[in-house]
Amino acid sequence: DPVKASLSVTPTEKLDLKGEYMYIGKKGGIPLSMSFNGSSGPQREFVGPIDQSVNDVRFTPGFASGERSSSSALPFVKSYQLMASYDYSHFSDAIKSVMVDNPQISVSSPTLGAASSRIATPPNNSAQTVSLTGALGLPVRTRLMGTVSSSWMTQNDQLLPQTSNDSLRNVANYGLLALPRTSLNGKVQTTLLNFSATSNPVSELRLAARVRRYKRDDNTAPFHINAMAVSDRSIVLADSATTELNPFTKDNAEFSANYLVMRALSLTGAYTWENWKRDAEVRNFGKTSEKGPRVALDYTGMEWLSLHASYSDTKRRGEGAYTESGTEITDFRRFDLADRDRKKTNVFATVSPIDKIDLTLSYQVADDKFPDSQYGTQTDKSNANGVDVDFTPVPRISLSAGYSWEDATNILNSRYQTGAVGSVTYDNPTYKWTSTTMDHNRTTYVSVNATLIPGRLDFMGSFSNIDARWQMFNVNPTTPTGGTAAQNLSATVENWPEVKQNLKPISLSVKYLYSAAWGITLRYQDEVYSLTDFRTSQPLFAPFNGAPGNLPGSIGNPSGSPVTNTGQYHFLSAGYLPYTASFFTLLVSYQLPELRFSSGRSAF
Repeated sequence: DPVKASLSVTPTEKLDLKGEYMYIGKKGGIPLSMSFNGSSGPQREFVGPIDQSVNDVRFTPGFASGERSSSSALPFVKSYQLMASYDYSHFSDAIKSVMVDNPQISVSSPTLGAASSRIATPPNNSAQTVSLTGALGLPVRTRLMGTVSSSWMTQNDQLLPQTSNDSLRNVANYGLLALPRTSLNGKVQTTLLNFSATSNPVSELRLAARVRRYKRDDNTAPFHINAMAVSDRSIVLADSATTELNPFTKDNAEFSANYLVMRALSLTGAYTWENWKRDAEVRNFGKTSEKGPRVALDYTGMEWLSLHASYSDTKRRGEGAYTESGTEITDFRRFDLADRDRKKTNVFATVSPIDKIDLTLSYQVADDKFPDSQYGTQTDKSNANGVDVDFTPVPRISLSAGYSWEDATNILNSRYQTGAVGSVTYDNPTYKWTSTTMDHNRTTYVSVNATLIPGRLDFMGSFSNIDARWQMFNVNPTTPTGGTAAQNLSATVENWPEVKQNLKPISLSVKYLYSAAWGITLRYQDEVYSLTDFRTSQPLFAPFNGAPGNLPGSIGNPSGSPVTNTGQYHFLSAGYLPYTASFFTLLVSYQLPELRFSSGRSAF
């Protein structure tokens, strides 16, 4: 149940004031899932109850000086604008947790797990944001702009007990599960600094610069747990931990120059860089830096043709040594921290063969290579192409149609690792495999906008067909050998079946302006979604134990006669189920004539 109210006031032509309030109430249920006993299953799907509310308040004053007189103070400032904002948001959840029954056991056990386990719902939290944005107009067609913003987020809900399995009370070290404090008292602050400048010292040359910093600090007081309840069935001391604050800072900058080579032809050259600073104890690199040039060409020399093309070449490198964790494969590199060479090409063209038709063509290619990663992502290539046609047969009717196709290929190297460090199976070269993931997305759409009665009645309609296909191809360059039969089998890979998704959304709406104050919009929307995914249906491609119809893997001993065990790695919650949804929306709007702006501008 959403409710929104806003009030805008323009006391003078230079000053805008705006206040907004929004309330959203949610009640009902949502499908959720829970895994009992960790990866050994089982999985339980349930309807999670919802009783939530959101209250948002926003106040935005704005001031614009207009063109200033040369006799004013600071005459070199031609004009300036200032806008401030204060936002407060509070989220409240009346339901703190949900108890879910285990579908396999009815009595809790220290070895089999809990008969019922608790799952937390989103905690109550609030956030405040203060921001100030300003712009200065200076001589030589120079403009400076900047934004300073900071947010404070807090959360202090009561912490839930680590386990709901009462049978663990008699297990050693149960007393160590006690939490050091009753609530989180979480405090997170983010800071944003964003500055840019543009200048046209001569008519043919335009210079631009921008600098941005985003910083996140977690000011929550750290605490240490002495033991951890794992999967509601065991207590482990080795998993005790101290909370990690994980702060980071991200800096971006770019300097560019655009030069008008000749009439309607301009060339842009730019240099960009991005620096990430992270907690070195949490991530493998404490700092990464990416930099490189970008060039672009724009042409508008013909009335029926416009063209834009750009190319960038950046390189990301980490500073210092890459620190591998004890569980990582030797010479593995995380894709978001690994050294990367990235090349991007973009071409956009708009062609108007006749006045009534506009044809837009797009071509985009991205090529990422990870030159220093023996394991992990090796290459990631993608291309996106599209054709859009806009046709206006008469002034009151416009038609649009388009088709786009996207393809992506990712190649990753990995290796099965088992046994003690230095053993033949720990670093076995024949246990290596390569995974090639391929994505193919195709989208077709048509839309129409028609003015049936000028100033009174409008019609809008659209239909799309979105088809997505995904498949992973896995291959062992060398047949796995050197370990036991079970170990060699664990290192052997095979191709995965293709996953297919299709979405067909349609939208039809009629907008009627009854009078200058009253308006009515009626909309009908329909979606049909289909999915074919081996992860949410019986994966017959893999070997299975037991009679046909059972799934890979088994719960308990699969050697019984007859075998009736079912697979524990088959989770229906792994994806969306196919669905059809249809709904109508009726919107009635009224605008008080007394509140219309006769002068000035809105505070948006």
